[in-house]
Amino acid sequence: MIARQKIDFHKRFVLEFVRELFLLKLVKGKYQHKFKTRFSQFVGLRHCSLVSSGRAAFCLILRVLNLKKHDEIILSSFNTPIVMNVIEKYGIKPVFVDSSEDNYNINPDLIEEKISSKTKAILVTHIEGYPCDMDSICSIAKKYNLQVIEDCAHAIGSRYKGRQVGTFGATSFFSFGISKHINTVKGGAVLTNDKEINNKINKLLNNLKSESIFSVSHKFIKYVIVSLLTNDIMYYLFVNPLIRLFRLFGFDILYYLFEDKGDNHQDKIKVLSNFQSFMGLYQLNKFDFSFKKIRNNVNNYKKYLSTSVKFQTSKYHAHPSYLNFTIRLKNRDYVIKKLMSNGIDIQKTWMHSLNCLNYSKKLSNEVLYLPIHSSIIKKDIVKISTLINKFKS
Repeated sequence: MIARQKIDFHKRFVLEFVRELFLLKLVKGKYQHKFKTRFSQFVGLRHCSLVSSGRAAFCLILRVLNLKKHDEIILSSFNTPIVMNVIEKYGIKPVFVDSSEDNYNINPDLIEEKISSKTKAILVTHIEGYPCDMDSICSIAKKYNLQVIEDCAHAIGSRYKGRQVGTFGATSFFSFGISKHINTVKGGAVLTNDKEINNKINKLLNNLKSESIFSVSHKFIKYVIVSLLTNDIMYYLFVNPLIRLFRLFGFDILYYLFEDKGDNHQDKIKVLSNFQSFMGLYQLNKFDFSFKKIRNNVNNYKKYLSTSVKFQTSKYHAHPSYLNFTIRLKNRDYVIKKLMSNGIDIQKTWMHSLNCLNYSKKLSNEVLYLPIHSSIIKKDIVKISTLINKFKS
């Protein structure tokens, strides 16, 4: 059985959790400053603030940019409901722009026609780690005096023309969710070079509650359970039969359980805990090694998939970090069913067409994720590619 996703289990996390619990430093400690410093250096910005989730990081940005009710933010229609719901939570109006067909990101050629007197910012989401056309977007923002907010939740390590994404706008935010390249179970970061924005963020953070020992322990237990269940043997014995059972009724149980529907408006902003900062720092220091494996897997898919299979590309000088490797199939559900019957568990995209615009609607109906995690080997990729080439329409 080939799993759609694998959460790597690190024994070092268990040892460190016990150590920090004994020292009463699960919540606050030296790793918070170390991870914050290291991550800001990694991205290439001066100021970094660590918070409880990517969503919390975006909320923090909206609060410090002084956006008012009925102001407008332009964003891509092919997106996650979380983003739209956070914007609407603050009484701001999301204005949707259709996607580019090649890289799935916001189409810069369609932005200007959506700008009004109420437009205050452009939210740039680097979908699946593929950088947007930042030259065009920043040029438009400068012309109309708009703020650029970079949503880098998918894009840790992505580069545009040799420069890390997250460094082009006034501010940017990242996610350290359980399926991200850096996984602290739940976590996020706000980065900026703007001293005034950073001072405002720090002022807000000083008044925030920290995570409790209970909540940090709960996240650690969740990490252990999910990593064990995505272990090859456990997945085969327990998860796979459950998936197959629900598939008989046309229901993807894992998609339902793990999809963040974005309807939790009570996601409180808290400071990332010391133990989670340790998790982030540990993975960041091994990022280049981990990403090399992902890149090799992606290159093998491109080698063995038929040339008629459409996958995410970029005409810009972009180096994506591949949160997911995506392809587009018109008969996506049929192919998922066929691969499942051959022992391969894959899934449709997490992203949605938020305003049913042309390309974003097509993408939401066609995009499929292929596994690129650490357990995937070349033989698996050949098998998956052969079956897709056979069953695609």
